[in-house]
Amino acid sequence: MTSSTNGLCDCAMALLSAKSSTDEQIMLKSIHRHLSDLTGAAKGFQNGNGNQNHFHGEMSTHHLESQIVVLISDQDVLNKLTCYVFDRRYGWSEAGRDGMRRVRRMSSTGTTLEASDGHMKAVLNDLLDNIIRWYIHQPLSVQLVHAFEYTMKQVSDVHVVRNRTIIHFMEWLRQNQEELQDFECTQLIQKLIIAALTDVWSAIRNSCAKSLGPIVSHLSVVEQEKIFQKLVKLCVSETSSWQAVEGAIMGINSIIQQYTEKADSRSTTPQFSLHNQSMVPNFISSEIHNVVFKLLYHSQLTIREHAAKALSTYISCSDVQEAYSTFQQVIQQLLKDVVGSTDVLSSVESIKLPIQFLDAYAAEGLLSVCLSIIKVLPLQMMLSDWLTYTNTFLLYLSHPASTVRQATSSIFRYLVSKCSHCPVLVSLLLQSLVQGWIPNTDILQREEKTTADQSCSSHVRASVTSNKGFLLDAWESREGRLLAYELIMKFFIKNHWLYTFGPAASSQLRRQNTDSEIQSEDEENIPEEKIKEHERTHSISCTEEFEKTSVVFHDSTSEQSLPQMRRMFYRKVQFKSEGRLRVLEYEKMNGDTGGRISRYSLLSILSQLQNIDCTVNNKNPNVSQQIRNSTFYQKLQDTLGNKTPPEMEWMTSVQLTPLKQTLKRILLQTVESLGDSQWELRRITKQVLPCLAEVIRWYDIGTLEEIWQAHLSTRPSLLTYAAVMLLQESMLHCIHLTPLLQRPPSTWQHEDSCKQILQKIVSSVTDQIPTCLPSLDKLVQRSRYDRLSVLAATTIILAHAHFDIPSDQRVSQIASVLSYWKLLFGFTHPNTRISKELLQQGTDIRLFSSPFEGYLSCCLVKPENKFQCAKQVEKVFVSASHRALQSFLQKLPVESVCSLMPIVAHYSGLFIEESSICRNMRDCLHRVGIRVVEYVTQSRDDKQTCLMCLHLTLKELAAIVTLKSAEVHLVQRYLSIYLTLCKPMNPVKHLRSIFLAICSRVSEGIHFSVDHSPRPNDDLCLLSNDIPIPSTNSSESLSDLDVEDTVIIGSPGHFPESLTLNLSNSSLPSGLISSLSQGSDRDGAKSPSDKDSESSDWDSWDEDNNEEQSALTQAFGEFLKCLKKICDSSSHGLFEAELKKLETRERSLIREIISN
Repeated sequence: MTSSTNGLCDCAMALLSAKSSTDEQIMLKSIHRHLSDLTGAAKGFQNGNGNQNHFHGEMSTHHLESQIVVLISDQDVLNKLTCYVFDRRYGWSEAGRDGMRRVRRMSSTGTTLEASDGHMKAVLNDLLDNIIRWYIHQPLSVQLVHAFEYTMKQVSDVHVVRNRTIIHFMEWLRQNQEELQDFECTQLIQKLIIAALTDVWSAIRNSCAKSLGPIVSHLSVVEQEKIFQKLVKLCVSETSSWQAVEGAIMGINSIIQQYTEKADSRSTTPQFSLHNQSMVPNFISSEIHNVVFKLLYHSQLTIREHAAKALSTYISCSDVQEAYSTFQQVIQQLLKDVVGSTDVLSSVESIKLPIQFLDAYAAEGLLSVCLSIIKVLPLQMMLSDWLTYTNTFLLYLSHPASTVRQATSSIFRYLVSKCSHCPVLVSLLLQSLVQGWIPNTDILQREEKTTADQSCSSHVRASVTSNKGFLLDAWESREGRLLAYELIMKFFIKNHWLYTFGPAASSQLRRQNTDSEIQSEDEENIPEEKIKEHERTHSISCTEEFEKTSVVFHDSTSEQSLPQMRRMFYRKVQFKSEGRLRVLEYEKMNGDTGGRISRYSLLSILSQLQNIDCTVNNKNPNVSQQIRNSTFYQKLQDTLGNKTPPEMEWMTSVQLTPLKQTLKRILLQTVESLGDSQWELRRITKQVLPCLAEVIRWYDIGTLEEIWQAHLSTRPSLLTYAAVMLLQESMLHCIHLTPLLQRPPSTWQHEDSCKQILQKIVSSVTDQIPTCLPSLDKLVQRSRYDRLSVLAATTIILAHAHFDIPSDQRVSQIASVLSYWKLLFGFTHPNTRISKELLQQGTDIRLFSSPFEGYLSCCLVKPENKFQCAKQVEKVFVSASHRALQSFLQKLPVESVCSLMPIVAHYSGLFIEESSICRNMRDCLHRVGIRVVEYVTQSRDDKQTCLMCLHLTLKELAAIVTLKSAEVHLVQRYLSIYLTLCKPMNPVKHLRSIFLAICSRVSEGIHFSVDHSPRPNDDLCLLSNDIPIPSTNSSESLSDLDVEDTVIIGSPGHFPESLTLNLSNSSLPSGLISSLSQGSDRDGAKSPSDKDSESSDWDSWDEDNNEEQSALTQAFGEFLKCLKKICDSSSHGLFEAELKKLETRERSLIREIISN
């Protein structure tokens, strides 16, 4: 054995002095052979395909003859070998240059070695990996710990090597974790662990913290305390770097984490129930609060997050009393230096400005801890100081920092979730949120009377940093409550779907936002098998979510999962009628449940609150007078049973308001914020209103009916604007619900009852539409182009597209909308042929009237002139109407539709970078174009107007082809539409335009213009393809033909006037704005005068892609061949005759494209 040991040590020394990769390979293989001789193949080495021996990790390294510290007794050699192995294996990325060679200076010996080629590198890596695996299976030894310490010092400037060394060191300790408790060198191990935790590189800190838990758990309690105290000192020291503090708190979290594994497993109780006895030792309990509270004030976000996570971990393995005590301390920290007495907190309404809040960093961290504790703390424990808690959170909804307001709003959402089985507390939470905010009826009902360059009336609200006024009047306070409203309303909707229609039904009912795209006909034609498969798979995922949602927040049944609770307490489910409301009721089985279980506990929150309101309002004759007059505490007992705490003083003075009144007040508060001068309030209001409207529809749609009946008038006010918005949202909701009524999901257990719930909403909205549309018609007819008129016009479009409108209303309303649309287009694009020749209406921009600022303005910032404002109004109108446009136009007479085709084609190009708008406009143009072509082909009536519209539409399509932003697949679709629309047209009138458009797209030197014939005095009959076309001699003078100019500065096409948009004021994509700028256009050919002066950032987009260009040329070739067949079908040789009229270069290019 001595000779083998000496041989291995000699090989290691020779390896360390190797000067080349070949020498390294020889020495590494020699080390493997010595190890094989010592241990034998059965103990870990097997012969590979070549001469290389592979270690498989099965060798019992605890045998003395296989231990590295015995084989290499010289500590210096062991240190350098360990450093060499890790440095050489993981230091390839640190290689430098020595002339033409890539070299690497070894940290252990100072030797410079070649980085080696790919093959040699792979061989060396394989050999080194085997040695590293042998290292990992070594028993604990002081010598090897020192070797790792030496390695980490030597590679202190090589982050990758240091990181991999730490990872393998921690893995080695984990492999020997059973021996750690009696190991003699734990102090050095602690030193290395803390050094890794406080490393400057985050990857090393993360690696060490991730592996720390299993190792620390096998140390003695004394050693654990020593490590913990060292980490605590790092956290509280003012001289510690933020990296050291972050690593230290991560280490503390890992130490605490081990006690969660010793506690009862939570896998059977996903509601995160707390334990009856704390598993955390005293040395942690005595320090954790001070450390965490200090770090929650730290400016570094990651430190605050890890501190909150550490405290959450501590709470999860503590008992209930410890969790409650921690929660109390967090609340005290939140109130420290903010409000001095609980008397002030008893009424947040009385707090006056100015007020000094806790620092944003600290507040955000403390609130995150609050959220963690609220999730696990039993509800009944929070009731003793309920008002203090809710008022504290109300206070922080007014914090100057937006992130703090958002964090606080999440707490209110989770409080509602936690109280989902206790509706009286949900109602109380909503009442607390609405307090102190009385909507101003003057602002809500005041009629807006403004001129074009005046702002709409807005109320200027004070900030929380002001020195006068009340806290709850500040705009930050209102935004905070609106944030909470949004989260709560979304939770109400989700909860109502799951509990009313079942988990699988949420896939059909979920509406992430009410402005989502209406389902296309292609989507509606999905095979039945696909739908059933979707329902089946979605049912699985939603059932899991349903189980989690139902169990997490129900403290009264925290020991059982929802299926267990159902099996234990209930034997059947049935729908029963209670007055006007049909509710889902669960019949309780006989037996002691340990307390009363509310018969509403498995209903949605809205259904539970409906039942309470029914009893309070005497709407249920079967309920006794005693129940109707029950106090808040009695209602609380009805839901919490024997777990209800003793009645507190605050409970005696609580008067619950029916949810209908609360929701209406929230609605008025939200509407008032629509007109606020603060853009943050206007922004969040548009997010809250759709969710709130849906909750009201599920709860009692009568509230919305009252709004429509009272405030849908021709007097523009905030309430009028909100009423139209609510009507449109309700119509969209009905459009989504109607397919469910026609084809109910197979997962509905009670189809008739579910259909009744949906039918109530659909019927109500459907009945209101004919009553409301006349008022909307008058709003559209105003000489104002603002958000109210846009909303009214798009609502009429939506109604006519998807609902049956009385015939006596259809004509006037359609006429109003079409007139509004055409006039808006004329104001926005006054110089196009569409405006000049087709619309034939006055488009003097001076007649345009629209507010530049305020809630009715369509402009993000104040525009410089009316033209910019008109552009923004058009963008808002198109964005709001494009989804319903196809269905709307399909119901119009062909004579009305044809005049809109060029406008739709124009929008397809103008908004080509808006994929949704472009797609819907393109589909609309295709469907409508088929109708118009059929009409022109078959009708014997005067069709000159239709022919002109088709001709202008073809011009617009030709211009779209020139846009470089139009990808190949889009160009193909537009060319397909072109082939459909050109069939009834005289080829002479459109061939030249499409030829030039194609040439302009494939060649930079050819320019395209769309402002061409027919000239004003042309005979429109010449547009038709019904008359014979005489053959044209190519030698004719071009001046005798219908020659068109080929260059317009700022071409391609019909978009140059869009350039007057102000970039800062535009809602168009910045790329498209750049493409529409005067004198240059990245999407098309440039005039010679532009090429020298242009220096746009978008020039890089013009680089040709050979593959795309080839596909584009192929698409053009196929199109031209089809076009030739269509043209020659009416008059043979006409296509070739028109082709000969082109310039030589253009003609050659077209023929080359056709021949490819």
